[in-house]
Amino acid sequence: RAVKRTIWQRAQGCCEYVDPSTGKRCKDRFGLQLDHLQAHALGGKNTTENLRLFCWTHNTQHAVETFGTKHMQQFISSIHP
Repeated sequence: RAVKRTIWQRAQGCCEYVDPSTGKRCKDRFGLQLDHLQAHALGGKNTTENLRLFCWTHNTQHAVETFGTKHMQQFISSIHP
């Protein structure tokens, strides 16, 4: 619970995704989710260093980059907020 609170405070209640080509932060405040830098399924820990706050779109994008479109397709259509 303390880790989650710390992440929300650090993110100031908005998506922490930064576009690598523009350097601009998303700042979306809707559909926010905790995202693991190193996926939990691949051994990532639930620590402040390994968690960030992402909107649904950027969390999904990261999951697709990590696990591939084919694997994630089974989840994406059923989990959109």
